[in-house]
Amino acid sequence: MKPEYLKQNCTLTLQEGLEEYYSCNPIQIKHLADKLGPFFINHDITHVIFGLGTSIYEESLLDTWTLRGTDITWNQIYQYAFNPDLMKITKSIIRDNGGWIKVIVAIARCIPLKLKIHFSRIPRMHKKWPFSNVTKGMLSRPICDLRAEYGIFIINS
Repeated sequence: MKPEYLKQNCTLTLQEGLEEYYSCNPIQIKHLADKLGPFFINHDITHVIFGLGTSIYEESLLDTWTLRGTDITWNQIYQYAFNPDLMKITKSIIRDNGGWIKVIVAIARCIPLKLKIHFSRIPRMHKKWPFSNVTKGMLSRPICDLRAEYGIFIINS
């Protein structure tokens, strides 16, 4: 069954959506969030608000949403890209998905959707998602209300 947070009109709170995201994915993701704290949790929240899972394909789509649809800084991107724990996970993901060639092919296959996000979905946003400034109040709000406020139309909708 499709997780609720992957539906445009999801009525779960952002916190409940995050908990559902952790329950639907390998336990290592939650362990990593516990270890790296807010930095990694902020990334996980973007999965929830933009309605994406953790496949290579979806991670690539999330990159587009994050770079253009959030207020993430270049310093944060650098910290994320060169975090030793994340670099280990990236190597493992690449290995588990058949190596670089297969990963690059998977990313190339999602270019049409990346373009749709870039040219259709992000320009429709009312404001950028606050990558590292999600408040407790936001966590207690329904995902559908937050998506409406920010003008987020997930790619599955």
